[in-house]
Amino acid sequence: MAKPHWGKGLMREALKPVIAFGFERMGLDRIEATVDPKNKRSLALLNKLNFELAPALREGLAYFYLDRQPLNKG
Repeated sequence: MAKPHWGKGLMREALKPVIAFGFERMGLDRIEATVDPKNKRSLALLNKLNFELAPALREGLAYFYLDRQPLNKG
């Protein structure tokens, strides 16, 4: 994304329907992301989207995942 558009919440809004599509339409059980651990904005974005940080770096990158939430029954 071009720098003048950083910090406006555009990526968060763009990723919400992408995540929903992955879980609802594609039937994914997990969505994964890797981020340079120095990229504080990307780390914050994934945290806001409820991604979990895996305990170890992989190839120097922070590894995040988001699991499909179970359907509420009852």
